[in-house]
Amino acid sequence: MPPSDEFKEAVRVGDGQRIRTLCSLGKVDAAAATEALKSLKHPADVLRALLEHGADANQVPLHVLRRCHDLETFKLLAEYGLDIKSKDHEILEDLVGQRYILDFLLDKGADISKPSNRTSGRTKLRGGERDHTLGVLNNAAALGDAALFDHLVSRGADPSKSIALHHAARCQDAAKTTAMIAHLVDRHHFDVNASDGCGGLRDFFGDVPDIGSPLNFAVVFKNLAAVEALLERGADTEGKLAVAGGGASGAAADQDQEDGHRRYPVATAIGDGYTFRGFVEALRPLLEAGADATVGLRCAVDRNNLDAARLLLDFGGDPKLVKEMDAQRVEESGDPDGYAGMSREMSQLLEKRE
Repeated sequence: MPPSDEFKEAVRVGDGQRIRTLCSLGKVDAAAATEALKSLKHPADVLRALLEHGADANQVPLHVLRRCHDLETFKLLAEYGLDIKSKDHEILEDLVGQRYILDFLLDKGADISKPSNRTSGRTKLRGGERDHTLGVLNNAAALGDAALFDHLVSRGADPSKSIALHHAARCQDAAKTTAMIAHLVDRHHFDVNASDGCGGLRDFFGDVPDIGSPLNFAVVFKNLAAVEALLERGADTEGKLAVAGGGASGAAADQDQEDGHRRYPVATAIGDGYTFRGFVEALRPLLEAGADATVGLRCAVDRNNLDAARLLLDFGGDPKLVKEMDAQRVEESGDPDGYAGMSREMSQLLEKRE
């Protein structure tokens, strides 16, 4: 039966007793009670009244559960049959900052080892892509909370199934970022050049910015503290990847390894003007750590980034060589509608530095 106006008003004002009376009189069926329950926006007494009279806790949408930060609400839903085990991996990573709720769900049998395959940091997955890394650990690292990370590991989360070191760069608190990186490397033995592929658990098509090494992630998330901390610990400025992903160590591998994607951090910092506009602030520490200024300058010319080009020239980028390479590219194009060469402003800048 459709819900009556009287029932809707009782729900709106939070009158649990009136809801019970209407239900006892047969004026509210389970379907109406379930529909009213779904938002979880009502006082606890209203939620209980709805559940007492047939509302189905398992019909609460996942996106609502993910935003629920009230432990007592989860306890109430569990009391009335919420199947935590069927929804656990879909909500745990969103509740990382709610430790008491996490522990309650885990105590009720939630499986911390199951990934959601829903998103990767801020990037939504497309058809055919996958991210089976443990979002609960990735997000704990993004909070910069080392104690929480260790707690989740003690509850059964496997660091080697995560790319937590990559996601530490999502923490915008410089001190927490630096401490989290140190913790992951020193205590959990994450490799500073680990592949984003995490042993095949993660696979993107390769045309998104946040792929590659932890250093490349740090550039993508515009986290200068993370860039500097990773470089201090030996991160490769060319984005070379270790064989093993996640927390495991491994020997160097080249660009076409199947475990992940290589992305040159200097090129990422310069940006492409489309998927990522760059983070020029990261160029200086990258260059100070040994990145090739001439290779970077060629990229800056291709992408017409004058600010990046100036800095790369200051660090010894060879304008003559880059101009020769640009001219050769124009010649090889052989197409009036193809590559027309660098901009006039860029050409003038390089001429001044020759």
